Amino acid sequence: MSATGQAGKAVDRDFTAAIYGTIVVAGVVGSLGQADVSIGAVIASVLATSGVFWLAHVWAQTMSERLRDPQDFTWARFATIARHEWSMVQSATLPVLALLLAAFDVYSEETAIDVALAITIVQLFGWGLLVGRRTFERWPSALLSGVVNGAFGVVIVVLKTLIH
Repeated sequence: MSATGQAGKAVDRDFTAAIYGTIVVAGVVGSLGQADVSIGAVIASVLATSGVFWLAHVWAQTMSERLRDPQDFTWARFATIARHEWSMVQSATLPVLALLLAAFDVYSEETAIDVALAITIVQLFGWGLLVGRRTFERWPSALLSGVVNGAFGVVIVVLKTLIH
């Protein structure tokens, strides 16, 4: 789906960036959580990876839209794309806050990793539930959508456990 709809307005029903951003965060936290790195390095990696993926998505969407309509591309359209994709970075907010609590010795780094991963699973479930509710308009189907979406996060956690 295009980042812009009719008359360049942002499409509010495309949760691709938020879902993808959450999966990226879960992958980074899951992989670095078992490595011999500080919690600060995990936080920095999550933020840097989210930022780089956001830039990549903005650039790719910009190029795609310019190919479709090269004569009518404006900086306003670029800004719309950047704002639309920003949820990719925003999806890191709660997991990073959980990681920051360990940086301030509220709880252990291991607990912070577990809490951050749990947050990503809840976020994925929530996005799936929201998308399912808007798509199917029935709670059983929406719940199934949430469970399937949340399963991506669970798979990352299970793989983290099996690999390490």
